[in-house]
Amino acid sequence: MLERETVGNILNGNLKVYKGAIFENIIAEALTKLGKKLYFYSKSSGLELDFVEIINNELTLVEVKSTNGNSKSLKEVLNNKKYNNVSKAVKLIDGNIGYINNIYTIPLYMAFLLK
Repeated sequence: MLERETVGNILNGNLKVYKGAIFENIIAEALTKLGKKLYFYSKSSGLELDFVEIINNELTLVEVKSTNGNSKSLKEVLNNKKYNNVSKAVKLIDGNIGYINNIYTIPLYMAFLLK
């Protein structure tokens, strides 16, 4: 879904624009290897969730970030009574472990634990 020159840019080390897409693809591959089916959610309003998964028998949102950036869509869904069947989320980042407001933050390399 990216431009033709994407492969060349990535091979030459120019990851600035593509870092998020690369990490999302890596996590998609990891989830697939765990036997998960890949589901995402988006609305025309701009709300977008990278993955919607069943983890530990609970509907869980999974967001992939190339940095420890803001997760506006996760917060919006978790705080909206309309989505009352979702109570947790996991944000995979290039950073450390954390937990705040029902969002677990874990390093990207720990994606294999999302069983």
